Amino acid sequence: MTKTKILIIDDEPGIIEFMQMALEAKGYNVASALSGEAGLAAVDDNPPHIVLLDIMMPGLNGFEVCKQLKSNNKTKNIPVLMISAKAQTADVEMGISVGAEDYIIKPFEMKDVLKKIDSCLKNP
Repeated sequence: MTKTKILIIDDEPGIIEFMQMALEAKGYNVASALSGEAGLAAVDDNPPHIVLLDIMMPGLNGFEVCKQLKSNNKTKNIPVLMISAKAQTADVEMGISVGAEDYIIKPFEMKDVLKKIDSCLKNP
């Protein structure tokens, strides 16, 4: 059985490093991208099983990245978990409306992220 591939798209290297260490410790294969554009290229090159996506990034923001992923036949079924400091109800609703399976507000507990990843992977 191949390892589950997770792609983290976030412009904060510290967040990526924190999540990557925790996810790899749980046996996941983790890749990362520091921008929306790099994230889309990474998905195209080596599609992951799930994407963890920040919203506030230079260039393409997470809402745009999610829209593009969900409008592409090749990537539309990849679950997207948005992880953002944008905590307003309108932000959460926007994330879900562009196709995210779930939305996690920063700061977060890694155990909550792991639960949501598990839930997304069990319920495609």
